[in-house]
Order: sequence, then C-alpha cells, then structure tokens
Amino acid sequence: MDMSHVHDQVGMMMIAVDFYKNLFAKESRPNISLAEDFWLDSDKVSQDENDYICAPFSEEEIKEAAFSCYSEGAPDPNGLTFLFFFSRSSGILLKLT
Repeated sequence: MDMSHVHDQVGMMMIAVDFYKNLFAKESRPNISLAEDFWLDSDKVSQDENDYICAPFSEEEIKEAAFSCYSEGAPDPNGLTFLFFFSRSSGILLKLT
C-alpha cells in the first residue's frame, strides 16, 4: 500500500498503528555479559548484607514508618491521603503503640 498519500480513515489508522508499534516495539538486546571477575569482592553484597536487606520488617520499623508519614501529604491514585488510612487503622496502630 502506498503510504505517501492517505485518502481515508483506514489508511490513517494503519499509519498510526505502524508508528506506535515501531515506537514501542521491543528492541533486540545485544549479547553482552560481564566477566565473572568484573566486580571486586569488596564491591559485591556479602551474605550478611543480603540476609539483612532480605529480612522481614520489624515491628519497630513499621511503627517508625507509619508515624513518620506526613498525614496531609500527596494522595494515592484514588485521591485518599495517608490520614484517611491512618484514621481507619486504629486497631493496627494500637498494637504498634
């Protein structure tokens, strides 16, 4: 089909679809990898560090995070602020205090 001149909606739609397919198409990735010795051992995460960052949150961490939030801050995607959730979670918060 000659796309230099479009005369109808179908042709316009085909151009738009092709444009966005090409724009958002998955690009092929080159076959690149790092050598096994690329990172120094001192730059790698140790097993102790990995255990620490993968550990479940403690009750103290959750309490600190909950009480440090700005209650009138930016709303979530539904338009609800942290104060809304904070006020409805009194049972949970009583356990934290």
